[in-house]
Amino acid sequence: MTRQCLDFATKLVEPGVTTMKINQQVMKWAFKNNCYPSSLNYGGFPASLCTSVNNVLSHGVPNQYLTQMFCAHDSQPLVEGSIINLDIALYVPYGPAQACYHGDTSTTVPVGGTKSLSQHSKKLIKATKYALEASIQACGPWKPYNGIGKAIADVAAKYDLVIVPELSGHGIGREYHQHPLIVHTYNDDPGEMAPGTVFTIEPCLTEGNGQFVVDPEDGWSLYSADGSRGAQEEHTVLITEHGVEVLTDQVA
Repeated sequence: MTRQCLDFATKLVEPGVTTMKINQQVMKWAFKNNCYPSSLNYGGFPASLCTSVNNVLSHGVPNQYLTQMFCAHDSQPLVEGSIINLDIALYVPYGPAQACYHGDTSTTVPVGGTKSLSQHSKKLIKATKYALEASIQACGPWKPYNGIGKAIADVAAKYDLVIVPELSGHGIGREYHQHPLIVHTYNDDPGEMAPGTVFTIEPCLTEGNGQFVVDPEDGWSLYSADGSRGAQEEHTVLITEHGVEVLTDQVA
């Protein structure tokens, strides 16, 4: 369900659309499909998804579109040539007992299609997708968790990009954020992936130095300190007895 909602949201991205419009449509979609947006009111977050445009690295609050650092404008429409990360999590009822589970996924897409993107932005999006793919390949029963960070760091180094180290993956299930913590950089943390464990992997790469500042008004949006663009990709994965299953993969 979370993946279906993300696919729905990406189709809304086009020049002239506001992030608040996307937020409103995602909320309607979730409620219509008997789901609750996990981010809505979570820790006071005011929206049903995160919309991070250009140099908003993550946790972007809809209705805040940044043209220059600390220059947010309410309801400013998306502009062709920009990039936007849509981060969606849903709380979904399942099974006869109607137990509820969270799913979490995100992707970064161009505004106006790839033809309008600079070569730098094309590389940034491509590398971030590769980083997620490589990190998933590092997963499997009893493999070390630190292999995820190594895989992401290797891709970032190959493309001469920087990882935002504070943004980590996390366990997920009946609670939105659980253990284990998934570190996206080189690390020597102990721990192996036990079958049955479910967690997110969500690397964020940037053209800049990886440092950020939090929007002093909304308290959530992470702006790159140097004004550089960032991209993020995310899947929820399940470790099985024989490998790894991507729970938020493309819907057939």
